[in-house]
Amino acid sequence: MQEEDRVGPKIITAESSRLQQSRRQPFHRSILFIVLIAFLLRLAVITVGHTYRITPRRDHFQFGWEMGRIARSIAEGQGFSSPTDLPTGPSAWAPPLYPYILAGLFKLFGVYSALAAWVILTFNSIFAALTCLTLFRIAERIYGPAVARATAWTWAVFPYAIYWPVRVVWETSLTTFLLSLALLLTLRMADQAPRLRMWILFGLLWGVIALTNTAIVSMLPFCVLWLLYRLPRRAKQLVGAAVCVLTAALVVSPWLVRNY
Repeated sequence: MQEEDRVGPKIITAESSRLQQSRRQPFHRSILFIVLIAFLLRLAVITVGHTYRITPRRDHFQFGWEMGRIARSIAEGQGFSSPTDLPTGPSAWAPPLYPYILAGLFKLFGVYSALAAWVILTFNSIFAALTCLTLFRIAERIYGPAVARATAWTWAVFPYAIYWPVRVVWETSLTTFLLSLALLLTLRMADQAPRLRMWILFGLLWGVIALTNTAIVSMLPFCVLWLLYRLPRRAKQLVGAAVCVLTAALVVSPWLVRNY
């Protein structure tokens, strides 16, 4: 029997026992409770602290800065354009995902309105809270459950981790969640030789990351090379890695064609 065949069942058994153990835990000791507390804490800061009342100075420029300007242009039917104070025409100033989300909220709740600010800051807080889950799973795999709980609680209540989603209209919280999800998926894929569909899913995730924050894509080569180093049958996994990169490129390609 090959080494990977012996390791595979052990990994599945460990994963199953971990899931069974988490189901037996009372809710107040579960990771979902930490996620809920993290979200409610941020929601309370937004609502009670009135952080959704963003200053109107400089024509609401602090409401998303350049992304807010682009979102306003989209909502007003002028397309992905004018990231500054002047109508400068079509732009590729920022990746498109977050400005389009913000533009959709402007359409629903009003451009630069207090309600739109409350909703987008709540949106940020959802992903900030979900990051507790991804950090928990990463720490659990590397250090064990005790460190994982401490990590999740630290992220849930750390003031600086609360500040960004509740005050700043930017893609920071979404990017942080997506990157932590990519790192978690990398660790899971390293445990057992992934099938082709897992490589495709990995590529889709990195394509979404590229449409959110292009700087984070610099992590993709390191994740792929580390997986190729860890996984058996490297020649076979090379095909999966190539499919992953191709999938990510296909996700980003409409945006690149538009820019060109």
